[in-house]
Formats: sequence, C-alpha cells, structure tokens
Amino acid sequence: MAYKRKDQLTVSGEWAKHLRKFFRRQFWKRERKAGKDLIRKERQYRLCFFVLLLSCFGSNGSLAQLKVAQYSYGKFGTDQFEKFEFWTKRSKHSEILYTYGRSVRKINLQYLGKSRINGDSCFKVQFSNKYVLYVIPSGLSLKVVDSSGKYNKAFSWQYEGPIEGRGTHCDACADGDIDAMRILRLAYLK
Repeated sequence: MAYKRKDQLTVSGEWAKHLRKFFRRQFWKRERKAGKDLIRKERQYRLCFFVLLLSCFGSNGSLAQLKVAQYSYGKFGTDQFEKFEFWTKRSKHSEILYTYGRSVRKINLQYLGKSRINGDSCFKVQFSNKYVLYVIPSGLSLKVVDSSGKYNKAFSWQYEGPIEGRGTHCDACADGDIDAMRILRLAYLK
C-alpha cells in the first residue's frame, strides 16, 4: 500500500511482500534525501529572509549613519579642558555629551531645539541642573554662551584618530572640521 504516514516525508511504494527488504532500503534512502532537501529549502528561506531584513533596515544603517562632531576647548588633561560631542543618527540629533576637567567627567546634555541669540541662529542644550547654553556655529568653530554672558568660549574641532601611526581610527568621527560643521548643521540646525 502506498500511503504517507505522520512525520514522514515520502510515500512507501511497497506492493509486494517478497521485495520488502529492497523497498525498505529505497524508502529510507528517499526519506533521508527528502529531509536534506527540506533542510536546504529552510536554510535558503532563512537566508532570503535575512537578506530582506538587512535590505530593509540596512546593514550599514546603524554604523555608517552614526556620526559624531567633536569640539574642544583647552588642553586635554588640564582643569580648563572642555569638550562637546554631538552625536547624530541618520542625520538627526541623538545625543550630546559634555566632557570636562582633568579627570575627564562626562555629562549627558539635553537638546532643547533651535533658537536665535543676538541675531545668530543657534541651538540650545541643557544640563541636568537646568543650566542652558547656546551653541552658535560660526565659521568652522563653535561659540558657546549662556544667557547671562558669563560663559563665553570658542570651541574648535577636535581630531580623534591615529597620530603618527599610533592609535585607532574612529569610524563615526567627522573627517575634518568642514565635515564636522556639516554634520552639526544638518542634524541640529535644520
């Protein structure tokens, strides 16, 4: 009788009892082959699904679209050192980090949106203690001021990468001061 049983992939073609041993061998050979074909099709389906998923979300979407523009004031390792890191993801603002001091302390800042101060277009950032700074792009540097005028500093682009062949390359960092300003203007002032 030729019928398919539960959990079997092929049909037994047995029709004569005296050929049982031969047909049993043939049946299990076809069953093993059908199992391998099924596994191959599932792998191909999963691979197609994975490729489709990557094309939708982008394999380089998470890394290549992540950029940072870094601006610093003062010399690293001194009490006067200050640095702003403006992180962007897919050309939209994502995170602002403020680093300061000799022991290099980091603080997350909150982006408050675009603004104007003294006729210049700028954007506001806020510390956790509600202290607000205005970041004004001017040329290839940043002018950072507060509303009272007590805080007024000019930050320049900071290079992050190997120096004389030593150090590691930063993939997310801006390539130069022009690129850093372009990243900043597209993500924070648009």
